[in-house]
Amino acid sequence: MESRKHGRASRESEKATESYTVNFQIDGPLINTFDPAHYVQEITGDITHHVYDDKTPDGEDGEIVGRVRAWLVQVDRAHEDGEALFDVFDSIDGNLEEYYGPLIDPKTNDLRAQLEEKYDVVHSDILIIDEIMILEKYRHKKIGLAAMLRTIETFGGGVGLAAIKPFPLQFSSAHRVESDWDRKMGFASFCTSENEAFKKLRRYWGTLPFEQLPGSDICVMSLALRHPSLKSLDLDKV
Repeated sequence: MESRKHGRASRESEKATESYTVNFQIDGPLINTFDPAHYVQEITGDITHHVYDDKTPDGEDGEIVGRVRAWLVQVDRAHEDGEALFDVFDSIDGNLEEYYGPLIDPKTNDLRAQLEEKYDVVHSDILIIDEIMILEKYRHKKIGLAAMLRTIETFGGGVGLAAIKPFPLQFSSAHRVESDWDRKMGFASFCTSENEAFKKLRRYWGTLPFEQLPGSDICVMSLALRHPSLKSLDLDKV
């Protein structure tokens, strides 16, 4: 993902510009192909902020200001191989398992029929975006939305649905034992009202648009239908 925008210095001197890039990595097994995890491609990405000016004309290495974590669940291939999708969704961690019930019909071992009908699903593969984290200094710049769209544009080909579970990270048990990254995130400054934080996050991702499934915290977006593009965010005006 790369989006250029002029900062205050560039408006004055026309010499400095900024850009944001995301470097994706994909992790998948090569030899233990009988493991159900073989049908899940784990995607991680570092979001980097670059500054281009007289001192750093090449932007140098930049600063990592955000992270992305996602899974591409190859439902069609698992279905063809006779693999139980419950085992596939249970093969990584508890976060992935939470998507099984709302998305998969255990009787057919496939996407739920109502989802296929409503969202014009042709391919059953699912792109699940688990986390997008942006450091405090770089929030309110649409960088999170841009990272979401770049992830979808990069890995959404041949995929039926993108899915997320909006969950405020400050209430996640995974971040209760702080790492260096968690300290940089500054979770202590986040909204302390759980109800308000959930509402705010759902509104934020709903602009793309994700729709919340009835009776579930899972939100989905059809990738068969037209959805906003990275260009439509118009980051130059942030």
